[in-house]
Amino acid sequence: MKKSTVLIIVLAVLAVILSSVTAYILITRSPKEDRSSKEKKERTVDEDEDEEITEIKSLYIKIYDSENKKTTEYEVNGTFGSCELYVYEQTGRGKQIKHQAIVDKNNMLKYLNECRVLSWDGIMTEKTDSYFEFKAKLNGKELYAEGAYEDRPEEMEKMTFMLMTWATIQT
Repeated sequence: MKKSTVLIIVLAVLAVILSSVTAYILITRSPKEDRSSKEKKERTVDEDEDEEITEIKSLYIKIYDSENKKTTEYEVNGTFGSCELYVYEQTGRGKQIKHQAIVDKNNMLKYLNECRVLSWDGIMTEKTDSYFEFKAKLNGKELYAEGAYEDRPEEMEKMTFMLMTWATIQT
């Protein structure tokens, strides 16, 4: 192989690794100590948390990181046997698709249940400099949550990390 071809391949691999590391850092960084005065919504066990997710029409997670002035969006659209997954990044240069993949629907449903996504519905806190938004159509229900990044559901980090992993592997 020519040196230029090898160089292009190495640079492409490094770009994928850098994107993955950036996403991992973004979703695993510890919350700031100076939290807003609004209290985090108390999570209580209700009948939705015991319900199993068996149908996914759509899922959308948006995370705005004010420190890096970057928005990352995760979009999942359910089809018959699979789910289309898109990861967008928006910086000063506009919104662009960073990764996309096709994920087995059963794997997606399993992970949504493990992350207790139905329990996220209704979490509403005041948005701060860094924030999250969540929308989904699961089991025929529309779900919505939003608030300060520090107030996001614990399982959201696990969910976005897995979505980024699936998308990065297939890109």
